[in-house]
Amino acid sequence: MVRVQPGPSGASWNERRLFRLQFEDVLKMALKLEQLEFLASSRGAEALAMEIPDNPLSAQKKLRKSYSYDEACAIGHMRELRTRSVAFAKFSRELAGKMLLSDELLQQCSSLRLANYVGKQMAAMASAAGRSEVMDLCCGLGGDAIGLASAGLDVLGYDISPEASVYSAHNANVAGVSERGRTELLFSLLEICLSL
Repeated sequence: MVRVQPGPSGASWNERRLFRLQFEDVLKMALKLEQLEFLASSRGAEALAMEIPDNPLSAQKKLRKSYSYDEACAIGHMRELRTRSVAFAKFSRELAGKMLLSDELLQQCSSLRLANYVGKQMAAMASAAGRSEVMDLCCGLGGDAIGLASAGLDVLGYDISPEASVYSAHNANVAGVSERGRTELLFSLLEICLSL
């Protein structure tokens, strides 16, 4: 006879292990465009700001009362990534707590400190040339675009991924520089070039 002893949280070891494996799979997944649009919405912002228990099973149970499975996964995914971005010292705790992030794009993204430094250097070069506009090709999360816009440049970010366009537009907005930049899909630029 096999008996499973409940853990301190009331869930059995097997239940906690299964949830942990599912949660690790969630962290490896790439968020779908619909999930990103949900997170960028006011309803998603409220979900990300709400108090959620530290216990993963309790957190999932609370989220599933108000949100679909995909939305609950996206909320858990984003909350975990925001913690990681602070650990990597890429963004301030305040900014990371508002940004939309992806594990893959976070690894490729410049730190805000580096982006601000590059932005100041680019602003000086652009000013010397009598220009104020720059393009950020493959803008991803928008970290470089935020640094460029913070230095006073007008930024046009392009990316081939519709998801990256949602990330960068949202992140520029929460960083307070959305008036100095915009993002567009790169394939619209490629279509224009190919049609010439």
